[in-house]
Formats: sequence, structure tokens, C-alpha cells
Amino acid sequence: MFSDLLIILFTGLLIWLVAGLVLPFILIKNFDLPDKGWGFGRVAGWLAIGLPIWFLANLGLPINTQMGVWIVILILSGKSAIFVQKNWLKLKRIVFSAKPFILAEEILFWFGYIFLSIIRSFQPDINGLEKFMDHGFMEGYLRSPTLPAGDMWLTGFNINYYTFGHFMGSIWMRIWGVLPEISYNLLLALIMGLTLIGSFQLITLLLHQTQFITAKTKLIAGGLGGLLMVFAGNSMPIWSRLTKGTWDGFWYPDATRFIPNTIHEFPAYSFIVSDLHGHVWNLAFVFPLICLIFLWFSQVWQIPSGHHKLDYLWNKVGWLNILIGGLLGLMASTSTWETMTYGLFLTLLSGLFLVTQRRGFKTLLFSGFLIALSALFTASPWLFHFESISEGIRLVTQRSELSKLLILWTGHVIMAITAGLVALKLFKQNKDTKEQTVFFFVMTMLIMAITLLILPELIYFKDIYPTHPRANTMFKFTFQAFILMIIMTGWLAGILSSLKPIWQKRLVGGLVAIFMVAVLSYPYFGYRDYYGRLSHYQGLDGLGWLQTLYPDDYAALKWLKNSTLGRPIVLEAVGESYTTFARVSAFSGLETVLGWRVHEWLWRGSFDIPGQRTEEVQNIYLFPSSAEAQIKLNQYQVEYIFVGDKEKEAYPNLDLSGIKKLGKVVFSQNNTFIVSLPKNQP
Repeated sequence: MFSDLLIILFTGLLIWLVAGLVLPFILIKNFDLPDKGWGFGRVAGWLAIGLPIWFLANLGLPINTQMGVWIVILILSGKSAIFVQKNWLKLKRIVFSAKPFILAEEILFWFGYIFLSIIRSFQPDINGLEKFMDHGFMEGYLRSPTLPAGDMWLTGFNINYYTFGHFMGSIWMRIWGVLPEISYNLLLALIMGLTLIGSFQLITLLLHQTQFITAKTKLIAGGLGGLLMVFAGNSMPIWSRLTKGTWDGFWYPDATRFIPNTIHEFPAYSFIVSDLHGHVWNLAFVFPLICLIFLWFSQVWQIPSGHHKLDYLWNKVGWLNILIGGLLGLMASTSTWETMTYGLFLTLLSGLFLVTQRRGFKTLLFSGFLIALSALFTASPWLFHFESISEGIRLVTQRSELSKLLILWTGHVIMAITAGLVALKLFKQNKDTKEQTVFFFVMTMLIMAITLLILPELIYFKDIYPTHPRANTMFKFTFQAFILMIIMTGWLAGILSSLKPIWQKRLVGGLVAIFMVAVLSYPYFGYRDYYGRLSHYQGLDGLGWLQTLYPDDYAALKWLKNSTLGRPIVLEAVGESYTTFARVSAFSGLETVLGWRVHEWLWRGSFDIPGQRTEEVQNIYLFPSSAEAQIKLNQYQVEYIFVGDKEKEAYPNLDLSGIKKLGKVVFSQNNTFIVSLPKNQP
């Protein structure tokens, strides 16, 4: 455990140092935020290193390497050192003025990072759900000096999925110098820490614009909001307890699959089950994005009618538009759903502003153009190589029972509506421009959250799953609705002190307290059940399970990973999704002829290629000496053939002697062996 703790502290320190490369440039802007922009540091530093690599590698330059990353870091270090030297006194004053909020953010980050790192040590397995896929993407990026990276589960094709987040994860793997199977678990902890910081920063920003809210109140409300964001569940667990009179029989995934054939997850569940999907990666970006949207909107609100000269608009909102659009484009490359969601939020916010204030059309047109242009630019490396896997929008034919929707979301909707009503009341009472901006923004968040809850009852985006047509649409929309409602709850907790008369303050305060107690029951059951009551410490190594269950395969996999450069093609058994098949490609980063075939069906929009390759791989294992097998091995440029437990499970009658005759056995341990085909033999 001590060695794991050292790794956690060492990598956490590196994260802090990376933030330090860009924080001087952020702080000097002297943002009108309680933390002066400190909370942006870790994400901005991460992007400052990753984006040059991303763009240049997609242009064909072989810079996505360990050396490439450290070259970028050295350049940033030099520029940062010179800048700090020139602006030291000013930076020192800015940091000192925001010291309580900076300290709170540091405490929150380190709490989240250490907490989830240690928790993952009780069940660190990169196994189950889609962890194979997430790990495989990052391993593939580690072996791809140029981009786009090849698809590990369909050699000859590029990745056709939203994987910018996985690329950024591979950047940390290079910086840390820690094994990918350990880094995987640290990356989850990193996202939790960033979620805590981001929630805190956004809530305190919204409270900062309101008079008479003390720094202590902002700190408490921001902290509570952050903890709710990463630990709160929906209302289903407390409903289960109240109706059954006992917690017996409640299982934490039930809260995310309560409505039949749908998914309605939230951050706490995502952190518990620990898949590194796009919606999890985007937690790092969504809170800075909302902060930037609010800063932009507060500027738009203050621009007088008739001030439409381009240079004036550029100075007021231009750079914010570039940042907002840039983040939206990167989020599209990570999970397009979030770009769609916050694009809609921007549209709603702008539309309501135009309708209620009757001004600002040219300003909004200017901003819309810059945001769209910036988004297209940052999304372009991904867009150029991506073919849509959605089959369009459809009207729903089956809706949720109203009772189930109420069971899931009553608590959160009550909090959101209460926050919206409080904002409306204060908006009418207060004529201060800054405060009105906040109240208007909160009311818009309410409308957006309710819209996201309603949309899956009206439409869905069609994919290949006929029995669960609404699942992904409900999942992605309600996930963001949850985030918005928790932000409103944190804001509501902070605004209590300004409420009059006293009965309103007590009523709202009581609602917030009851809500917190109710939804914070969830993590107890989630972490208890998934992590075995924290009874067996296993360490951070995510491949320990493979070494235990399949020791010979594990040894062969390690040999293959350590003995190869680039991405040679390895043949392994084809398997179904969510199984332990395709483990060689997932944990080595090498490409295979076909891995999880249903996933490839989803990514390619057709089963034609996966279906064909399923038979071809089977024929190679069963009839390796056949002319057809030779043709296919040459066609797919296979360099290694892997034979282990899963191959024997998939193909009980495989021709072991025939496979060995195809080349040289370069690894053998008990019944597992690897054959190197002639063109690749030493």
C-alpha cells in the first residue's frame, strides 16, 4: 500500500506542476472569479500539452511520442518561467487575493484524487463493462506516433469513435511514466478531482456576482455542490427505502436502469463502476465550459444597444467566444452529445435574452459565428476521419411511466425549480446588472435541465440496438440534466442567506438539507457493493485479475507488449462485447483482425465486415495450412498469432500443430504460445 501511496502522491504532484505551466498566463487575466481562474489550471495545462501533439500528429508528424510530449513541456516551461519572472509581484498579489478559494480547490482536488485512487485499489480490475475498450484506445494511442490511430479491433481501419479523451489520457500516461494498467485507475481519480474543482469553481462564480454573500458562504456552498456532484445519486434509492421499509434488496445499479430498456446514469455511478467513457472524460471540460459561457453572457448582458463595431465586440467577447467554441469542438471529439447539449443551451440562453431584453442580436450573431468557427477548427482532426454511427432522429414509440420519472427525479427537480423560483424572485427585486445576469442564467439552467429530462420522451437517436432504442439518448441527456440540477442546488444553498422573509430561508434550507441526506445515501451502497466492503486491498494494478485467472496468457501478453514496436498485427480469437475476449489487443495496443465484433458493428454501422472477419479468423485457427488461411494472413499483414485460453475456448478444434508450423514459436509457457510469421522472425 505504501508504494501505491507514493505513486498517487507523485502523479498528483506532476498534475499540479503541469497546471503551474499555464497558471501564470491565466491568473494575469485577473478573471472576475473568486479563484481568479485557478480552477482552470489543471485542465488548461493538460490541454496546452495535448493539443499541439494532437494537431501536429494528425497532420502526419510523428510527434505523439514520449519525446514529443517532453519537448512541448520544455517549451511551455521556458515561456512560463520568463513570464513569471516579469510578472512575479502582480501574480503574487492576485494569488493572495484569492487564497481561500485556491486553498479550497486544492483540498477538493487532492481529496478526490487520493480518495478514488485508494478506493480503486480495492477493486482495480480493468475488466467488465467497456473497460477493455477504454484501455485499448489509450494503449493504441501510446503506439501511434502519427494520427489518426488505427482501430485495435479492426486492422486496416482507423478508430471511428469519440476518443479525444482517451488520447488525452495517454498524454498523462507518458508524463507520469507509470504503467497503463496503473494509470487507468489514476485517470479516474484525476477526473473526480477535476469534477470537484469544476463544480466548486462554477458555483462560487455564480454566487460571486451576488451582493451580500460572504466568502465563507461561497466556500461552503461550493464545497457542498462539489461533493454532491461526485457522490449524489438520484431519488430512486430513498424511494426504495421508504416504500420497502428497509434497504435490503437495493442494488446500486438499479438506480440507473429503473426505467425498462433505458439508462439514466449520473456521475457517482460512473465513478463507482469506473469506465473511462466519453461522458466521463468530458466531466473535465464541461464545468470550465459553463464558467466560460457565464462569463461571456455577463459581458453580452452589459453591452449597450448600438455598440456593434467589430473591434469593440472582439475586445469584449471575442476571446471568450474562441475559448467556448474551442472547448465545444474538443468535447465533440470526446462525446458529441455534450457538444449538442451545450450548443442547445447556448441557443436557448441567447434566444431568451433576445426575447426578454430585445437587444443584442448583432452581438449574438458575432458570437455565434466565432463559436461555430472555433468549434469546427478544434473538432476538425476528428471530424475529417469520422463517419457518423447514428442513423438519425426518430420519434419515440414507447415512453417512460410518469411514476418512474417522478421516482427518479423528484428531489432534483424540486431543487431545480426552487432555485429557478428564487432566481426569478431576486431577478424582479434587483436591478443590478451583474446580479440580474446570474438570476437569468440560473433560470435558463432550469429550463435546460427540464428540457433534457423531457426530450427522451419525445425523440431518440437511432443506433443498432432495437430493444433499447432510447437508452443512449436518455443516458446522455439526463446525465447533463443531473449536472445542471446539482449546480443549481449548490447555488441555492449559497443564496439562502439573502432570502427574506425568514420563513422562506428556513423552508428552502430545510429542502436542501433533506435533499442532501436523501441523495447522499447512494455512495454508501455503491462503493460498499462494488468494492467488496473495502475488505481486500489489491493495489492499483488493473491487470492483476488477468495474471490470476490466465497466468500464461498474461505472461505472453507482457512478452508481446515488451518485444514489439509500433503496431504489428496480432491474430487472436474473435469475441462478443463485454467479455474477456480481445484481451491481447486491448492490453497491448496492437491491432487485431477482429476484436469485439458487436462494437465494430456499432462503429461501422453494418455487420458485413465483422461477420466476414469472424469466419475468416475462425478458419485460420481451424485450418491454418489451407490456401485460404495463407491468403488472409497476407491480406491482413498478420505478424503474430496468439494461442491461449480464450482461443481454445472459442475454437475447441483449433489445429495447434498446424499453427506452429506457420512460423517460429517465439513465446511458450505451458499451453499458451505465440507464433511469429516468417516475415517477422528475427
